[in-house]
Amino acid sequence: MPFLWEIPNDYPEDAIGEYVRGVSPDRFLLRKACRLEGSFGVATVRFEIDSGALRGFDHLPNSSMIPLVTPRLKSLIESVCPKDAEFFEAKVITSDGELSGYSLLNVTRSVKATDMSQSSVVLIPGTSAIMKFNRLKLLRGCMGEHLLARNSDYLSHLLVNDSLAQRILNERFSGVWLMPPEEVHP
Repeated sequence: MPFLWEIPNDYPEDAIGEYVRGVSPDRFLLRKACRLEGSFGVATVRFEIDSGALRGFDHLPNSSMIPLVTPRLKSLIESVCPKDAEFFEAKVITSDGELSGYSLLNVTRSVKATDMSQSSVVLIPGTSAIMKFNRLKLLRGCMGEHLLARNSDYLSHLLVNDSLAQRILNERFSGVWLMPPEEVHP
C-alpha cells in the first residue's frame, strides 16, 4: 500500500518556508501531475531561519506543499523512477543568505487511488470536488508501475510506492515523513 508524503509532525514550524508567489511561477502547475518539460522557471522559497538549521534536511517543507529536495534525494528519485518525476531549480533564501542545489519535485503521474466506498469525504459545497477526508482508504494496487504519483481524486496527495518508501527510510533521508493513508483520519 502506498504512503503519503507529508510534513513530519515534529518538523519545526519556523522551518517551513514561504513560497514567494510574486516572483515565482504558479505553484499549482506542479500539482497537475504532468510533465512541464523545463517550462516552469525558477521559484523562490524564503525561510526565516538560518542556513545551518536547514542544511540537515533532505526535504524542506514550504507553503507551496511541493517537496523542495536536496541533490541527494533528487538523485535517488531520478535513478529509480525518472518517468514519474522531474525537477525544477529553486532559489532558497534564508535569514543569513542562500542555500544552493535545492529543487522542487514535480510528480508527473496521477493514479485513481481513493477507495470511495471505504473513505469518508467532505465535498466543496456545490461541487463534486473533495475538500477533505474524514477517513481515507486507498485502492489496492492503485500505484500500478509508478513509484511516485498524485492521487487523481485529490491532487494534493503525493503517493509514494512501498519500495521507494523503504529506500527513503533505509537511506535515512531527513525531513521526509511517509504516512500510511489510514493515519490521515483514523
